Amino acid sequence: MASAAGREAKRRRRASEGGEADAENAAGVSLGWLGEHPTDGAERLAAQGMLRVNQVIGGEACTRLRELVDRSLAEAQSVHAAAPDEQRWDMCVPLDGSVVGVLSEVVGNLQPLLSQLFEPDAVLCELASLITEGGATRQGLHYDTPMMTQRDAALLITCFIALQDISDDMGPTIMLPHSASVACHEEWQRSVGVSEQGLADLLPGPTTAVGSLTMPVVRCAISAGDVVLMDSRLLHCAGANLAGPRRRLLYFTVVDGGGKPLPEDAMSSMSMFEMYRDKLRLDNREEGWAAHASADGFTQTGIDVFSGY
Repeated sequence: MASAAGREAKRRRRASEGGEADAENAAGVSLGWLGEHPTDGAERLAAQGMLRVNQVIGGEACTRLRELVDRSLAEAQSVHAAAPDEQRWDMCVPLDGSVVGVLSEVVGNLQPLLSQLFEPDAVLCELASLITEGGATRQGLHYDTPMMTQRDAALLITCFIALQDISDDMGPTIMLPHSASVACHEEWQRSVGVSEQGLADLLPGPTTAVGSLTMPVVRCAISAGDVVLMDSRLLHCAGANLAGPRRRLLYFTVVDGGGKPLPEDAMSSMSMFEMYRDKLRLDNREEGWAAHASADGFTQTGIDVFSGY
């Protein structure tokens, strides 16, 4: 596993390659390429803060998870008497047998890359779904965790799994490659109250201004079964869902092991059922994850919903 200093040096080198690398990232890489070039994949992710991997799982798995998400949301809405006009949902996912199987497949397929990034005792700290209904407006640009000054700070990578084909007008996630940096965070914090409204017009373009910086923009219009890995410090947002069909993503976040420091209060805002916290280690997915699954996730875990994400 590369050192933090080594990853930062590679990030700067890859960032200097500019638009060509960004175009490659938007198109994504195949599992075959990732298996043959895991170090290159890790370098690209470290440099740009995101990496799209195509066809990580098949259509049947996507259908099963899509149906699970819809059932969970329907029950959550009945339990919580949700507002009828709510259009965005960040919903914890019950760890039933189908979820365990698909998660294990995704992590197994991405293992050549994940082993370059994380210690063996890295653990899943989020497991949830993002849902937007037709008519949902664009989310505000943000990062999930702030930059830390410690050279050995823990890495958090979020993996977004598309459960259906996501077109450009369905509100795909918008990401700003290379924005997981101290300089970009500082520029964004200085300008957030001034230029955020303007970003609504700029984000559809190939670049946008973050303070004095010009940043590339990638809209993750991806296919069912594709996965986008994102550094949790990357500036991003959900786009406006103008098309009408419900958009569904399953996502999980991996946090590095080894007792490395985390951003203050980082874990308190993570979307995951409490009963799964610190249980789903990458090096124990074959037997350990199934031990925490329930035959009926709804009755045994309850429903936890965070609307308006």
